[in-house]
Amino acid sequence: MKDLRIIPVTNMELVYSLIPVAEEIWRDHYVPIIGKKQVEYMLEKFFSPESLVEQINSGTEYFLISYDYTFAGFAAIKEENKDLFLSKLY
Repeated sequence: MKDLRIIPVTNMELVYSLIPVAEEIWRDHYVPIIGKKQVEYMLEKFFSPESLVEQINSGTEYFLISYDYTFAGFAAIKEENKDLFLSKLY
């Protein structure tokens, strides 16, 4: 049986682990849709270490998804107006 884990991103080591996952997903799947220039802009705007820390400090919770001991995706949630907002699921 494969090992599946959902790991809260709670420190800089995990922030830095999330970045290459986001980069691979965005570059592989979104370049054909929105182009390389827009993808690089989105990565810098939302997935730089500084941006991720700012988002986390503002209440967004990130989770790395590990499958068979490899980071395979991530999710982000945030409480907004007493509702839970699923911000990202990759």
